[in-house]
Order: sequence, then structure tokens, then C-alpha cells
Amino acid sequence: METLNEKNQFADYKQKLEKRKVDLRTHTKHQSIGLLIAELLDDFAHKALYIKLAKEKDTDNLLRVAKDVSQMKNINNKGGYFMRVLYSNKMKNEKLDVPCATVANFDEVASATKAEESYGDTQSE
Repeated sequence: METLNEKNQFADYKQKLEKRKVDLRTHTKHQSIGLLIAELLDDFAHKALYIKLAKEKDTDNLLRVAKDVSQMKNINNKGGYFMRVLYSNKMKNEKLDVPCATVANFDEVASATKAEESYGDTQSE
């Protein structure tokens, strides 16, 4: 028969396990930043991508763009728009010096996307 002390120890151990299951296991700065970006963009399906970006790129710029994109209300796929802003600016400036995303950038990217789609339509004919 279990004593009261053994029951308390088991309950404490069970609480520690439950807490550990809930806690995120980040060991490095880039993991924390990548998960923060995934949370800002509400895109946990691609958290490994954001962790990799945080490891390889300038984290200040990544966080700034992610915060700007997360505050935009008219974007359905915030993760996709975030990547589009990053890599459209990367092509212009190889250092990935990303300016703040603005509505003007949104219009620019949207028009570029429409141009690419219409270009693809003409080639298939």
C-alpha cells in the first residue's frame, strides 16, 4: 500500500511532466526568434523554416518585417507574404537589408504577382 508521501511524490512528478510537455524546448537564441516569428505570423507549420532563417539572416530585420506583416489586416497568408517581402528585397539588395513592410510594398508585390501570373499564361499558349 502506498503511503501519503509516495502519493505526493508521484503527483509532483506528474505535474513536472505536464509542465515540461507544455514548455517550448528552445536552447539557442535563433530557435527562440524563429518560434517568435512563427507566432507573429500565425504559421506554426513552417516554424523550422523561420528557425533556419533566424540562424542564417539578420534577426533584427526578420523580426521587424514579421511584426509589420503581422499587423497588416488585409493579408490572408502572412507567412507567404513575409517570405515574398524578404526575397523580393533580397534580389534588390543581396545583404537582405529589408525595409519595413508597408501597404505600398503590398501593392508592389501584388502587382508583381499578377504580372508573373499573366506571363505564365502567355507562355503556356
